[in-house]
Amino acid sequence: MPRTGLAYTDDPWLYTAQWRATVLGMAVDGPVTNVWNDPATEADETTAADYTWRLANESYEHALVSTHSSSQAHSMNGTVSNGDLEDLDPQVLFYNLYACSAAKYTDFGYMAGEYVFGDGVGLVAVGSAKTGGMMSNLMDEYFAPLGQGATFGQAMLDWWNTGVDPDGHIDSERAWLYGMTLVGDPLLLTQRYIPEPATLALVAAGLVGLILRRR
Repeated sequence: MPRTGLAYTDDPWLYTAQWRATVLGMAVDGPVTNVWNDPATEADETTAADYTWRLANESYEHALVSTHSSSQAHSMNGTVSNGDLEDLDPQVLFYNLYACSAAKYTDFGYMAGEYVFGDGVGLVAVGSAKTGGMMSNLMDEYFAPLGQGATFGQAMLDWWNTGVDPDGHIDSERAWLYGMTLVGDPLLLTQRYIPEPATLALVAAGLVGLILRRR
């Protein structure tokens, strides 16, 4: 997979679009495609048709999707349903879904499950099982650990322990942030953190060849 990211931010959060692309870049070794509706232009950049085209024709390591949603569909000037995902075969490995109820795993065909367990290549999707999501001002506490080699599970723990109030949770935090869910394998980490210097050292010592011969 290309080491790239997709930050897809629909209209209600357009003024945080640049920040969302920036924090996503903390976990991506390559460029981040930032799709949002710039008020200075007349074009509607974030639409269901555009998003489904990208899922069908482009490949990304990470995608941060910010849109209104239910457990069964995203809404972005049109609808992207769980059935659409079944047909698209999305080529994205890791998702962060700022999309209410997208990870509501008690509903059949929930969106996060379609991203991970459907016909695409998805391995991990983070989202809320109810109204809520990973607030933009706290996202760096999740993406930065990924960028430093943490597993997805550890990044979630770091986000919770550091980003969310570590001294106790006020009612607004409970209302919005409780219900965050990781769908997939929390022990995965991104491919960019394979320790290349250590591998080169093994080659120099002749150990890599020995390992390959034994296989």
